Amino acid sequence: MRLLRDMKQQSSKNKVVQVDARSIADILRQVVQEELRHLNLPTIKEPSADPPKILLPLAVIPATSSESQQEQFVGVDRGAEVLGVSKQTLYSYTSRSIVPFYKKAKRIFFKESELLEWLDSGRNKSLEEIQHEAANRTSSKKKGGTE
Repeated sequence: MRLLRDMKQQSSKNKVVQVDARSIADILRQVVQEELRHLNLPTIKEPSADPPKILLPLAVIPATSSESQQEQFVGVDRGAEVLGVSKQTLYSYTSRSIVPFYKKAKRIFFKESELLEWLDSGRNKSLEEIQHEAANRTSSKKKGGTE
């Protein structure tokens, strides 16, 4: 970590730091060792020609920026599964432009989040919510003196 601190000090003074490949490898090794210690995983004491592979749990590996920024498209099978309808019904919805979809090269695609938003937009209020709103309206009319 000393090498990394030295580089940070240099960069704050010069704005540009020249680093050789060996130094970069040392810095990366130090950072990885520190992260492994932080995660309570075994660390490598000395670099070898063939270092052991360390498998991290999937939950520890962060998503790449492209995965987190861009949602994956799904096909008709998955779209029908998300909505809980048959593929034939989903095709009917797309032909009538009822659901949001994308069409490219005669194929139909969906984004799961858009299908779920579409489902949410059709939410009907419960009887309790309707009664609560009605009670609020009638009490506000009484307060305003319109009756």
